[in-house]
Amino acid sequence: MTAPREQKALLTIGYEGLDIDRFVKCLVANRVDVLVDVREIVEEHSRVCLMCFEREHEKCHRSSLADRTARAFDGKLPVEPVNTFVK
Repeated sequence: MTAPREQKALLTIGYEGLDIDRFVKCLVANRVDVLVDVREIVEEHSRVCLMCFEREHEKCHRSSLADRTARAFDGKLPVEPVNTFVK
């Protein structure tokens, strides 16, 4: 007998004020499979692309995430929608 599939969820967490042990306990207790620090990805790589199904950047939630992330970099991180009309 297989275990029932867990319901999908997009979780968020802030670690301010948590020590590493408490932070990890929270992740484990909430059965987090993948942890993403949006700032670490952008700081470590030159060109990061957020993906979603919606074609138009302005109509998608990824635009909000991109804009908020860019603000965290004091205007030094331009947000550029990918040109999908490449020949």
